Amino acid sequence: MEWSKVKTILIVVLLVVNLFLGVNIVRSYHAQNYLQRDYLENGRTALSAQGLVLDDFTIPSKKPKLSSIRVAGGLDSLKQIGYLLLDTDEAQTPGRLERGETIMERDGALFAVRGQHSFRYEANRSFGEDSESALSNFLQSIGVEKRDYTIVKQDEAGGVYELAQLLSGAEVADCHMVLRFDGGTLLEASGTWIFTGELTDEPAELLDSVAALLELAAAASERGETLRPLEMELVYGFTESAGFNVTTLHPMWRVAFDGGVCMIDAVSGGVRFS
Repeated sequence: MEWSKVKTILIVVLLVVNLFLGVNIVRSYHAQNYLQRDYLENGRTALSAQGLVLDDFTIPSKKPKLSSIRVAGGLDSLKQIGYLLLDTDEAQTPGRLERGETIMERDGALFAVRGQHSFRYEANRSFGEDSESALSNFLQSIGVEKRDYTIVKQDEAGGVYELAQLLSGAEVADCHMVLRFDGGTLLEASGTWIFTGELTDEPAELLDSVAALLELAAAASERGETLRPLEMELVYGFTESAGFNVTTLHPMWRVAFDGGVCMIDAVSGGVRFS
């Protein structure tokens, strides 16, 4: 048999093998898509039975990946210290992050995370009869005790207070702010929020979206609430047990719903409402 015929036969055999492999790959891909679709459809049924309202909600992929690091907690933290930037009526509480950055540096399996964000909160709300009482009442209203901050400068006549604030919560490392009052009315709060943190590589196994939502449904049932999820994403969030100097970041599902936001631990399934 001539070499050219042998070569032709080999080429034909290789083409047939490649075609066979390609068909199998396509079949496998479609099979995985069908399994994924069935999983999510079954998940919707189970979640609806557990009391979640999923009318306009798309459940994310069941295979969570953290290909990039997004640090959750910035807006939640600002809400915690009272600037009401998350889930509020902006016409009543117009606050905004003016500028900011989150820096991540990697050394082996460890990420060092540093963030610095400037903010401004404009208001026209009465908190007392004079600026001194309004300052105290405003800070108490957002959960800040007197021991948690230091007055760096004050001009009682002009109603201006400059504070250096340290909170022992998990999400705020340091916050420097200036409060402006007109008598007992708060006009504006502005300043800089800083955090630092560390995180290691994500665990091999994370809760998929349906499993995380089932944890949320159980927690909502215990609270006697019916929730309507609106958005869901996998992020790194701050743990509750961290100290105020260095925080620990952890994979979490962040779910926004009617009336608030919750963080679901993507490893343990613990649910935290904010």
